[in-house]
Amino acid sequence: MSSARISFFQRWNWRTLAFVIVDGLLVVFLLYEGALALLAPWVLLEPAPLGYSPQFVRWYVAQMGALACILGCGCLLALLWKPGEKPLLAQFVGMAFVLFTLIVLVFFASNLTVLLIAAIVVMCLFVVTYPRPRSLVSFSREGALSIPLVVLSLVAAVLLAPIAWYDLTQQIRFPVTGYAQSGEWMYSFMLALLLVLGGLLSATKRAGWNVLGILIGVTLLYLGVAAFVTAGSPGSWGTVGGILAVPGGVAYISFTCYEMWNVAKPPAEAVSPPVPPQE
Repeated sequence: MSSARISFFQRWNWRTLAFVIVDGLLVVFLLYEGALALLAPWVLLEPAPLGYSPQFVRWYVAQMGALACILGCGCLLALLWKPGEKPLLAQFVGMAFVLFTLIVLVFFASNLTVLLIAAIVVMCLFVVTYPRPRSLVSFSREGALSIPLVVLSLVAAVLLAPIAWYDLTQQIRFPVTGYAQSGEWMYSFMLALLLVLGGLLSATKRAGWNVLGILIGVTLLYLGVAAFVTAGSPGSWGTVGGILAVPGGVAYISFTCYEMWNVAKPPAEAVSPPVPPQE
């Protein structure tokens, strides 16, 4: 057997193959749950509750689509190739899974469906089959911390904190309303937390940081456009939020590409001091 084939089979051992299968199942699940939701700002996907305008559900459905298909599927698709070399993406997905599980168990335990239970089981397999399981509990950095990405993430935290707090308190105060029972408030709360967390993780420059930084930027761009379209929808970031989110997304992508260029730039060669001429 040639050395190239041996190297291929060494990379694709049973754990990697099992992980790719599990990862692919999660991609299918998230696409099934949220692909159409990305169209919610422009297309009415489900009837609004009685007495409400059609704009009632569009913003929160769009947020679910961004959470599932841009952040979630984006990370999972990147992990299909050489997953062991992108531990930060696997860590981010694992943190999102833990947060999702806690939300379901605390607020929606009575509404568990077979589909949700299956998703939780598959996510457990995601962690178990990851090719480098020890890297999931390591947070060592592989480069200098990106100050621009840290600053952007802190600004995002300040702007998103009131929104997240509003969603959480509304869920607790009004647990029997339509928003609470369908999970819109908690998905919005979860998205706000993950945007800030993802930005801070991407600033660490741990392997996979560049993909995560770009995904955060793309998510903010989408939400900014969606906020403009659904400015009249309850809970929407509105025009002001769109004005802030769009340049925020551009900044995330720009700074991530700039940091990638810095990382790829070869170090300057040390110049030896001139040797004085011998007499």
